[in-house]
Amino acid sequence: MRKFIQVIKWIGGIGLIVAIVCGGSSVFVIPKLMEFYKQQQKMNASPLVETQVAEVGELVRTISAPGSVRPNREVQLSARVAAKIEELPYEEGEYVEAGALVVRLDASDLRAALEGALARKLADEAGLKAAEATLVSETRSLEGQRSALKNAILDWERNQGLFETGDVSQAVLDDARTAMEQAQAAYDARQESLESLRANVEAARARVAVAEADVEQARENLRYTEITTPISGYITALNAEEGELVVTGTMNNAGTVILTIADLSEMIVEARLSEVDVTRVKPGQTVEVHINGYDNEFAGTLKRVGLQSKPSSDGTTYFDADVVLHLDGTRMFAGLTANVDIVVETLEEIKLPSQAVLDKRVDDLPKDVRKDNPLIDPDESFVQVVFILEEGKAKIRPVEVSGTTVTDTAVTQGIELGEVVITGPFVTLQDLAHNDPVRIEADEAEEETDADDTILAEESDVDDADDSDPNGTETVSDADGAEAST
Repeated sequence: MRKFIQVIKWIGGIGLIVAIVCGGSSVFVIPKLMEFYKQQQKMNASPLVETQVAEVGELVRTISAPGSVRPNREVQLSARVAAKIEELPYEEGEYVEAGALVVRLDASDLRAALEGALARKLADEAGLKAAEATLVSETRSLEGQRSALKNAILDWERNQGLFETGDVSQAVLDDARTAMEQAQAAYDARQESLESLRANVEAARARVAVAEADVEQARENLRYTEITTPISGYITALNAEEGELVVTGTMNNAGTVILTIADLSEMIVEARLSEVDVTRVKPGQTVEVHINGYDNEFAGTLKRVGLQSKPSSDGTTYFDADVVLHLDGTRMFAGLTANVDIVVETLEEIKLPSQAVLDKRVDDLPKDVRKDNPLIDPDESFVQVVFILEEGKAKIRPVEVSGTTVTDTAVTQGIELGEVVITGPFVTLQDLAHNDPVRIEADEAEEETDADDTILAEESDVDDADDSDPNGTETVSDADGAEAST
């Protein structure tokens, strides 16, 4: 029975000690928790913002345009005579040197045509010689006829004098006149014949000239059966096969393009500029080129800008521009789709994220901000501003910008180097007002860490206090494990 009563006393003592310890802990911990909760409420009342120190940066303004890759030098070889393809020495993708034979056509028909042209030329040359000989003969006959006419005229004149003196009769004078007239008629006829012979000679000479031209054309056509490349490069397209008949082209219908040779050492991006952008570019500007199929971007230089607009398939117009690619040894494929960013301006100013620069109504700005501020135009309704962080508060500041892109804006006036600019979040910036208290993300994380350390330290103090008796007595153990109070 005494043992049972002793056990009851021990249990009661232990319960009393537990109650005293828990009560003591609540005395220390609960006020600290309440203080931390109040601090958190106060901190949560002001918005959390992102900041950036104002520093000079490079702002690059570009305009973008689609385009496609093509060789700077490219030739399409087609036949100048209709014939069958006899030989194609190279395959598509092979490299050929300038002057190399790349197509040989069947020359049998053209060789026969040359022989026929030579035969016609010989016949025409013979005809010319015959006409010239006839002309010479007829010229000599005309000289004889001229002498006969001269004699007939002299005879008539002599008989006329004799008739006047009565030495000859009228019949003799009439015969002399008749002979003179006949000689004149014969001379005139022979002269007309000579003119006709001269015309025949000229016609024969013309036929010879035509024959010579036909011979030269036939020889040229024969040379056209061997097609050589004017440039060194790769065969990028082979559109025909051996034995296939190729035809020549006309002004309205293109002939058969047998193959295409391109010099891939210098590639061009043919870009399409809009009407708005074409006035902002000029040859020599730096270009960044993004090409489908390549992870890296290529540098380029604007070489040419078209002066005449061209119609697009969607009904709009564009201006073509050539960009020279800097390949640095990279082998490029023709026909790839590309996109170019042409650098039209580079600014060295204070660079901020574009979302940090806001448009505010001038009338909504505080009076102390508007007063005597040279960056505020009283005739304008809006002004561009940023928020500067000063002593934990957001201060609105009008600014002047010199350029902007989708991501960045260059500020020339309104802020100084080293000032802390509030850059986001954008939703917070939209609702932020002058002198609003704000919190910085980095400071917030540091404060949370400090608060956690404070609670841990206080809990440690409480644990130390719990090791002591509420009445100020300390429980210790002697060497034998027996408990004693002091």
